[in-house]
Amino acid sequence: MESTCVYTVALAWATWIIARLGGWSGYKSQKPPGINTLVRELEQFESTFFGWKLALGKLVCTP
Repeated sequence: MESTCVYTVALAWATWIIARLGGWSGYKSQKPPGINTLVRELEQFESTFFGWKLALGKLVCTP
């Protein structure tokens, strides 16, 4: 039961971070981020993450 709670908190935290990167302000008066905001920024985050991994030399791209 405890591990489920940890995953729920981690997922909520990750969603909050991705939404903030997408331009959602996080104010309580603002509606929750929409799926479009989350998808758009998750794609951007993934591209940035892969670029970072490539720069570190820890990700090898093969044609």
